[in-house]
Amino acid sequence: TDQDADPNNTVPAAGTRGTGCDGQTNPAGHWRSDATHPALASVGFWEYTQFISVTDPPVFFIPQTDLSVPFCTDDPINCTGPVSMEVLIEECSYVPVEPILLTYDENGDGSPDAVLELLLDGTFNTLLGPGLVTPSLIYPVWTIDLPTVPVGDHSIELQGGNFCNTGNSIDLDFSVVECDFSNLVCLSAVAIQLQAVNPPTDLDGDGNVDVAALEVTPDMFLLQEPIGCSEPVAYSINLVGSTPDINQSSLWLPCDELGFAQLEIHVWNAFGSSDFCEASANVQDPGAFCPDGPRPGPPEAIHLYPNPATEELLIEATRYGQAELSILGLGSQFAIQGRANVGRQPIRQDISQLPPGLYTLRLRYPDGTLLYQRFVKM
Repeated sequence: TDQDADPNNTVPAAGTRGTGCDGQTNPAGHWRSDATHPALASVGFWEYTQFISVTDPPVFFIPQTDLSVPFCTDDPINCTGPVSMEVLIEECSYVPVEPILLTYDENGDGSPDAVLELLLDGTFNTLLGPGLVTPSLIYPVWTIDLPTVPVGDHSIELQGGNFCNTGNSIDLDFSVVECDFSNLVCLSAVAIQLQAVNPPTDLDGDGNVDVAALEVTPDMFLLQEPIGCSEPVAYSINLVGSTPDINQSSLWLPCDELGFAQLEIHVWNAFGSSDFCEASANVQDPGAFCPDGPRPGPPEAIHLYPNPATEELLIEATRYGQAELSILGLGSQFAIQGRANVGRQPIRQDISQLPPGLYTLRLRYPDGTLLYQRFVKM
């Protein structure tokens, strides 16, 4: 028995073969020879034994959904959102010996919240957490739906085996984040009065020295702050048309902005999402600090008292005439609507039926002018 096709060379070298088979090693040039093994002498035919190993590869789970992209919630109250993912089941023996086991770990705390057995006929058995997970099958792809997943990081584990008891598992890690703020509401026509700058300085960075200006901040223009699943990380403010910057928490409005300045108020949350609303500032110069330009009069405003109030609210406004009167509660929902004739005498508004909380009173005049003021109902 030789290693190569040349029976006369010294390949393999003597002693290459181990002695585990018959206690002897090989001579130079052969694995075995009929000199040491007479049974190898030719008798006109050969018999040999071949060992064949047959294995069945394990079940493979191949995600068809990019789970590196977070799922979104648009529910700022319950902070939950739907999740749907697809997983391809790839296996040689086609039918598993046992059902595929699905384990859902909400918030990734190591404790299972739902456990299901997935069967190849598309049905499933819920062992734990009914209603949390709804799977469906169009073979070989399982669709896994979770209707209400809270904001956070979560995991699903799939385990499966086949006829030959070769098993496999996969962890499907995913997250749900708050992607926007749908209830951010800004004020329009907020009156601001410029103040003298001493000494004159370029405050807004446009290269021109400013003799009068006022620094404004986002809170001056927010009617309704966002109600979300996490506290806002930051508010920023910028002129419409300029690039929002999370670090720009204030803005200088100089004489160049006399009249109405159009602004954007951005809110940024811990998940890296942001939203904005548009506001406007009625920039006025009653002190005549600016060298030229309009000199608007005193700002129009609403005065409410007492504030906080319990049973009745007295309303005064610097602008007279007919107006729509609205009281808005949390989320800008109308709590009271009506009409008012604004004049020299205060308007008496019954608020005894309002639940305690923070409210905004709004007057809308026929020309579209809006006046706002907040109050607290005790």
